[in-house]
Amino acid sequence: MSKRPTEIVSVPDKATEARCDGGLGALGHPLVFLPFDGAEAVDCYYCSRRFIKQGARDRLEAAGRDVAAPLGELTG
Repeated sequence: MSKRPTEIVSVPDKATEARCDGGLGALGHPLVFLPFDGAEAVDCYYCSRRFIKQGARDRLEAAGRDVAAPLGELTG
């Protein structure tokens, strides 16, 4: 069972990875690099932030889809 994202962060379409440190300074988590590996979105396994490519976010929102849906439901 996956958690709903705590925050949705848009990244450029050309991004190959996202970097996350929890965003809370000393209260965050270790810096992690999250590769997209061909996907349009990736979730941080520490804090559940979702990083989504801007073009994918635009398409999903234009279609009325929930960008916070489980990753497996974002495609198709």
